[in-house]
Amino acid sequence: MFKLDSAALFVCAGLGVALATAPLALAQANGEPVGEVKAAQGPAGSVLIIRDNVTYSLQTGDLLFLGDRVFTRTNGTAEVSYYECEAELAGAQSIDINPDCAIAAVTLAETASVGGVPVAVAAGGIGATPLNFLTAAGVAGGVAALADDDPSSP
Repeated sequence: MFKLDSAALFVCAGLGVALATAPLALAQANGEPVGEVKAAQGPAGSVLIIRDNVTYSLQTGDLLFLGDRVFTRTNGTAEVSYYECEAELAGAQSIDINPDCAIAAVTLAETASVGGVPVAVAAGGIGATPLNFLTAAGVAGGVAALADDDPSSP
């Protein structure tokens, strides 16, 4: 077991605040920025970036680095500027940040997942799909129980 004095605790608390408020600033292992997000529209989590195999939510003004992958979910749009390129992403699109401006945004299948995040946003919100699955399983179980001729145990 170890003991932390108040100064060490203050430093740890400060680091926690920095990590929570600026995750992109701390993950800049790719060198100098090459662009920025000019506009990110939609609810939080609708415009995302994968940087160094970690997914972050983007906001207007965030910096872009070589190798970043920007993508929008079905409920988000974005405008990005990098190198001498300008790109607009509609819902469910992605683009890799690199010097080749000829590469356009790619439309993603709504069934796709990028960085572990599903592209489609369920209309029913979180839990809508499991609820529908459980309802269907309950109906199927009820039908099977009605078809069973064996008496049930007490």
